[in-house]
Amino acid sequence: MKRTLSIISVISLLCFLAGCSANIQNVPPGYVGKLLTPSGWETGIREAGQVDIGQEDNSGRGNQLVLLEATAVQVKESFTADENGEDHRVLTRNRNPVAVDFYVQVMVPTEAKLRDSIFSQVTPTAKGSRGRVSVIKLDSVYYQFASPIIRGKTREIFAKYPSYDSVMENYSKVTDEISAMVAETFRESNVPLRLVAAQLSNVKADKTIWTAENNKAAADAQVAVIEKIGEAIRKNPGYLQKYKWDQLEKIAGKGTTIIVSDDGSKPAFTLPVNGR
Repeated sequence: MKRTLSIISVISLLCFLAGCSANIQNVPPGYVGKLLTPSGWETGIREAGQVDIGQEDNSGRGNQLVLLEATAVQVKESFTADENGEDHRVLTRNRNPVAVDFYVQVMVPTEAKLRDSIFSQVTPTAKGSRGRVSVIKLDSVYYQFASPIIRGKTREIFAKYPSYDSVMENYSKVTDEISAMVAETFRESNVPLRLVAAQLSNVKADKTIWTAENNKAAADAQVAVIEKIGEAIRKNPGYLQKYKWDQLEKIAGKGTTIIVSDDGSKPAFTLPVNGR
């Protein structure tokens, strides 16, 4: 009887110790995980579920769980002027600045080798105060491997176009060029991500360019009106007299006294102002 109780006690103690040594962590949906042990990376990748990473030893060593984002992520590339005075806008061939935004959609690759390369090359961000669980976001992978090259090549694309107007006239072509450039960068630079799409979303000229364009449009409209009046006078000389009287009435309406001469040399009569 005593021997049986001793065995039960030993088993209970072992179970208790085993329970104390467990440290269960989650690999949530939309992520995959990999254990980093004191001797290196564990072989294989953990799918969504739970992982026992164990306890740390007396020297503070223990396993770490690194999570990798495994859903489609959209990254924004923005070329704008910010409030701190930094101007990142692209330039067209006439040296005018243009603000540009486009999006790059990426996913974690399915190949185990490429996934392993992300774990081995990208520093994760600690999750929580203990630091035994950390996370790698796909946008950080993109910014580390692809963004510097893509931003430089984007500037080259816009520098080929003479002006903002020419960019807008070839909007679809510019979008195709950016998409092709991003795909080529991923391929040539061995970016460990799967490219889904790249899409130009916004192109905006500098405010001074907008003002100049608006002023030009207003001037063109004014010239068009003058040309129409001139054409009417040429076709019908009597229109000139009507136009003159119309303008005099407008001036009189502003409270100005007008003396009208019938032959341009002596007063003929005074145009009444405000009924006086």
